[in-house]
Amino acid sequence: MKKSLQESRLSIPEVNLSKLSRMVITVILMMGICLSTISPITLVSSKDLNHDKVSHLHELINVCNSPIIHTDTTWTADNVYQVPNCVVTVNADVTLTIEAGTVVQFGGGTSGLIISGTLTAIGTNTSPVVFTSINDNSDSGGGNTANPGDWWGIVLREGSSATFDYAHIRYAGSDLFKSDYADPVNNSGYNRAQLDVRNASLSMDHSEIVNGEATGLFLDGAGLTPLVQNSEFANNTIDNDSFNVGAAIQQKTINMQPTFTNLTFSGNTRDQVVIPVGTLSQDVTLGGAPLGLTCGSNDCPITVASPYTLTIQPGAELDMTTGYLFFSSCKTVGPSQR
Repeated sequence: MKKSLQESRLSIPEVNLSKLSRMVITVILMMGICLSTISPITLVSSKDLNHDKVSHLHELINVCNSPIIHTDTTWTADNVYQVPNCVVTVNADVTLTIEAGTVVQFGGGTSGLIISGTLTAIGTNTSPVVFTSINDNSDSGGGNTANPGDWWGIVLREGSSATFDYAHIRYAGSDLFKSDYADPVNNSGYNRAQLDVRNASLSMDHSEIVNGEATGLFLDGAGLTPLVQNSEFANNTIDNDSFNVGAAIQQKTINMQPTFTNLTFSGNTRDQVVIPVGTLSQDVTLGGAPLGLTCGSNDCPITVASPYTLTIQPGAELDMTTGYLFFSSCKTVGPSQR
């Protein structure tokens, strides 16, 4: 009797537990069926929240949040780097590397880039490095409402260096003053080109400087040896003034030795390398691109003083129609010969 009662007491909770288990399983299955009828949840990233006219494949980086670059830095093609209202400076002994396909956008007539260290901007034929207006989103999947002079430009300060290969610079040359760009030797702060090279090292290949409201490339510094080849300079225009003639390329002095090879000039105010004449203080070779020699209203001799040599390459095109230009040659004169 006792055994029968014990078995009965044990069987009751076992049966109830079995029923409870079946009920729980049934509820879980029903919940699964209900959830399957609801649309799947979509994860939202910061890229999806971008409402600018830039491709959703790119992340916007506001460089003005930290405009002084004081450590070696690399900008990558999965971002669009925007400089809306500041001057970005790469400090001396620091390298800014910009990868192929990267777009850098500038907004405002005084926004730009100063290189005191090293800039390496190397793209490819299909993925150039682009420096452009903040209104130009054509390289990142959007539209283009940019105008020449939308931003200031790029300055290479004395002792700096830059390499541009498959790089595009466009819509700069605002012709505005900003003291950030001034230095005691070369410029008081006025804009004179989309790319302003001041006693710095420049290598440019497979690149373009186009659609500016200033000269395309300005070269400043006696003894410079910039390499500029296989590149295009187009639609850089402005009314003539003492610093800015809307040239494809402009030199501040004849006393430098650039290498110009296979360049295309079109639509500039002057489709030339504009060179002021003067007295040679080094050996100079002219040629490689159409040259426009210029001076003021007085007689302007190109004086080849001993022991220097002026070499004019075969086929060189020299325009001497601006000012009163002529060549002069002289020897060093000692006191007894004066």
